[in-house]
Amino acid sequence: MPQSNNSASKLSLGVEPRRTARGTALNLLHHELTSHRRLYAVWLVWFVGFTLLARSTLGGPDGTRYMSYIRSLVFDHDLLLMNELQFFGERVIVTSTGYAAQIANVGVIPFWLPFYLLGLLVNWLRGDLGSGLTSDYALWLDFGDWLYGLLACVVMYYWARTRFSAHVALAATFIVSCGSSFVYYVTALAPSYHTISALLAALYFYLWDSTRLRRTRLQWFSLGVLLGVLVSMGQYHAVLGVFLLFDLRSVAAPNLGQSWRSKKELLVIVALLCLGACLPFVP
Repeated sequence: MPQSNNSASKLSLGVEPRRTARGTALNLLHHELTSHRRLYAVWLVWFVGFTLLARSTLGGPDGTRYMSYIRSLVFDHDLLLMNELQFFGERVIVTSTGYAAQIANVGVIPFWLPFYLLGLLVNWLRGDLGSGLTSDYALWLDFGDWLYGLLACVVMYYWARTRFSAHVALAATFIVSCGSSFVYYVTALAPSYHTISALLAALYFYLWDSTRLRRTRLQWFSLGVLLGVLVSMGQYHAVLGVFLLFDLRSVAAPNLGQSWRSKKELLVIVALLCLGACLPFVP
């Protein structure tokens, strides 16, 4: 009889850790869902909206050019675009170098690539990769566009929360999103680079505004990187650098006529900004 009790205790000791681990995982999941229930509710509504409104098309000529970049990189392992532009019926302008001229910016590539690879994975599981330019690939890019759009709204909301109450911040985010061309970009024009630009701009202004009074070197560098990525998406984003120029002026004004150490700090900040802005163009 004691031997059977001993066996039962060993069995219970073997089962209890599994139950405890399962209970811990469920508790963590419950805590995560209850702590961020509003965010998950917004995501659910956003995803339902995506399934109802998303179209598996490319957003105009810009979308076809960006798709050409992605397809050429993944399938052809180059960026020559000869095959892709001919597929879309676009004129292939061959320069004196022997390569095709392309006016679209390449900054969208790293943001579209993960979702394009998801489309590639799904088609691979089905046993047919296709041409890489079909509508099912575009649908995954649409999904990425909506995800970036949602993240842009979340960042705008948290930026507004630094100054206003939760209700005012939510209303402001809703008004800005629906009162601008943002809705058009995530529906009729999806996928495009505009929602990615909205996310990057929101991150840029959130970091810029929250660090205006006191900014570390890493934050200066991060602002430079964000500005560089924005410029790689569209040259006109360079105008956002004006805010940093005014900040540099405020940093330089107290240092005029002061020690070389203060001037050296200013030079370090300028160097970090320039390095960060140029970093996205290195690849």
